[in-house]
Amino acid sequence: MQRLHLSNAVLVVLLLFLSSCYSLNLHESARVLEKGDKTVQFSGSLVGVPKLFIKGEADAIEGVNLPKVALNYGFGGGWQLGFSAGLLNAGINAKYQWLGDFKSKFAIANGLNLFANAIVEKRFDLLFNNRGDAIYGIELPLYTSYHPAEHLSVYLHSVITYVRYSPTDEFSEPQFFDTGWYKGVVIGVRLDKTVHMLGRDVPLIRSFELSSNSPLIGDAVNICIGGSIGWRF
Repeated sequence: MQRLHLSNAVLVVLLLFLSSCYSLNLHESARVLEKGDKTVQFSGSLVGVPKLFIKGEADAIEGVNLPKVALNYGFGGGWQLGFSAGLLNAGINAKYQWLGDFKSKFAIANGLNLFANAIVEKRFDLLFNNRGDAIYGIELPLYTSYHPAEHLSVYLHSVITYVRYSPTDEFSEPQFFDTGWYKGVVIGVRLDKTVHMLGRDVPLIRSFELSSNSPLIGDAVNICIGGSIGWRF
């Protein structure tokens, strides 16, 4: 039992210090929370975010994207609302489940996410002068999930995103996420299981997912592998 506590603590620390993708970092199945239920989740990226081209070139997306904490609340009637925030990012989201319930094997839901991120350039002159760019936009995810066991969720989400890129000055270098529409997909596994910690039973949430998104028209692909840990209360 002590080893379980240590592994969960190590995972929290890793998620707090590793960077995360600005978006498509969902870590949810299509199911919404039951009325009155609440969750808190810490999420972060476990692998860097490459920029890939069909021509074979590769480059890292410039800037630092920090991890975030997300709070969600079940309103009943198939609705769930949430808020997420990090040192350089914030967002609000809503999800409506229109197929399945808390016990069904399959679930489908629609979502609406509003987000904003600051991008701090990886150059010391820009960091010391507090210069950076910002991106903000809207995501429209279609959540689909399969629940083969009571505590296990396997999900596949498709996402349409509109991003607005706002450089601080005319000399800012172009970013992967320029203003425009993007398409994306998220594949993941989530485990909701009660464990005994600190003398009490805690409904623990853990997830692992792979996501990719690309311009609606274009060759570049943004890839992110991430994880999360959280609690239901």
